[in-house]
Amino acid sequence: MDQVVLCEAIGTEGYIDPEIETTRGVTQRSDTYALGVVLFEILCGKNAFLPKEADRYLAGLAKHHYENKTLKDVINPNLWNQMLGRSLMKYSKSAYSCIMDERAFWANMDDVVADLEKALEFQSRLEILREDKKVIIHNGTKCCNVCLDEKWNAKIENFEDAEFLTLNQEDEALYLPYISRNVSPFHLDLEYTKTGILKRESDVYSFGVVLFELLCGKKAADPIYLDYGGHHTHVARSRFAAGTLESMIDPVIIYPNKDSLDTYTKIAYKCVAETQAQRPSMKVVLKELEKSLSFQDEEANLIEDDECKGYNT
Repeated sequence: MDQVVLCEAIGTEGYIDPEIETTRGVTQRSDTYALGVVLFEILCGKNAFLPKEADRYLAGLAKHHYENKTLKDVINPNLWNQMLGRSLMKYSKSAYSCIMDERAFWANMDDVVADLEKALEFQSRLEILREDKKVIIHNGTKCCNVCLDEKWNAKIENFEDAEFLTLNQEDEALYLPYISRNVSPFHLDLEYTKTGILKRESDVYSFGVVLFELLCGKKAADPIYLDYGGHHTHVARSRFAAGTLESMIDPVIIYPNKDSLDTYTKIAYKCVAETQAQRPSMKVVLKELEKSLSFQDEEANLIEDDECKGYNT
């Protein structure tokens, strides 16, 4: 139990533990509250005490937005655009745990430090990639890790299981027999599970599973695939080889352009090849997906032109 020291509520406005005013008691946890305020100052780019604003105390403002899941509204936009989602989540949760209403539920300093180190670790992985341009294997590609930024540009999230390789590392491969429990078994490279060899082609396999999830409108873990005869990817691969994949396509995808669909399904099929050596590089995948999109765009433009002609006649 924390030792309590009786005292007046004296200190810098905005950082004082609110319970001091009611209990007249200071404990080590009073410093925890002040640290939480400092963490939110960094995150929001605001001072702890805001005399000219309606919400004069940053702690109360941050707490309100955190609890209502609107923290983005007060976070410094520069930090918001640069921080990984998992790093931001860990940091903000740690800060909030320092200023919750009930002192009894505040985190202890050791836990706060551990959480901040984890948040920094997530972020530093991305910075290493940006600065050193090392080869990265995400090792966790799935739909929920493919996100959009504020400008609707795609970005990959959650690098906690990522592995980094130096550019001159032989074969750009890593022997990693331990499989993280965070990795979805439905997106896991089959060759990696057998050999323990993790390569960039392992991410290609996972991305291929995502492509089939988008095409079929169902998660890879959907139990409906048991009715089809097993694992989502096995079913999609066998249906493609048999020429019956269209029966699995999401009906919401109405009348796709045939060339576009063929290009898309062919590259998705190649991504989930059983061996790493048979899979294309992500550059090839991107090129084929762009080609698929161009076929669809061409058809959309033709339809639009025909509609315009109809209005003009």
